[in-house]
Amino acid sequence: MMKDLLKRVLGQAHLLYEEMVTILGDCEALINYRPLTCVSESEHLVPISPSSFLQDIKEWSTPDIDAIDHKSLNRRIKCRQNLQTDLPKRFRNEYLGVLVQRTKCRDTRKLAVGDIVLVSADNFK
Repeated sequence: MMKDLLKRVLGQAHLLYEEMVTILGDCEALINYRPLTCVSESEHLVPISPSSFLQDIKEWSTPDIDAIDHKSLNRRIKCRQNLQTDLPKRFRNEYLGVLVQRTKCRDTRKLAVGDIVLVSADNFK
């Protein structure tokens, strides 16, 4: 995704280091702000994006605080605080962990006669 975006933005342009860093930051922001869920026309429903997991959640709004009793309010605040800490952790562990490329060869058993192997070269796809 980043490679295609850079090709479209830069084309054959030659940039200085500072310009390239700026362009990379802009492309990264574009990718991180793309919605992961359905986009609704309602103002109250905000789509989830990767940036919502990468940044700390500053504030959660509470509708009509006078209509909620003390115990319910404490339970809801505790639940929201747990969500604030658990969502970014789960995103980093479950989603970003999948994106990391694993280069270690885990299957190191000895080859035997009759085994099927795949032979390839690094310069071919």
